[in-house]
Amino acid sequence: MAIRVSVEYLNTQKNIDDGKVIKNAIRKAFKILDNSNQYELALILCDKDYIHSLNQLYRSIDAPTDVLSFKANELDPETGVTYLGDIIISHPVAYAQAIQAGHSTQDELVILSIHGLLHLLGYDHSSPDEKVAMWSVQSKILEKLGIKDPVLTGDE
Repeated sequence: MAIRVSVEYLNTQKNIDDGKVIKNAIRKAFKILDNSNQYELALILCDKDYIHSLNQLYRSIDAPTDVLSFKANELDPETGVTYLGDIIISHPVAYAQAIQAGHSTQDELVILSIHGLLHLLGYDHSSPDEKVAMWSVQSKILEKLGIKDPVLTGDE
């Protein structure tokens, strides 16, 4: 299994430590999921205005949110690497949710990154059965990453 994660910062302060923590968490999640395919994804940390505009454009919700995922699932025939898509996280929303939940901002970024990753891998929570399945996998991964009983906030 190989996963290449690029982290970009858009309209928010660049924090190399946050990027490293996110990359490490996603790599570990792939090991936990025992996924042997080769993948690539992009993760963008942004401000509330940017994610608000995306949320309005793609979900018709006129408010900021914590995380959005845009699934691509495109195979590069030359390399055999599948580009999963993009995960967009609002750093200010993550910060506020971390305070509300009583854990660190980095823990919140990991929670949101894993949540976004699972969406890129095909998990969803639009029905009760899907939500139970997704939350089960998400909780298993987060526990193995050292985040026990996370308080899930935001528009789950």
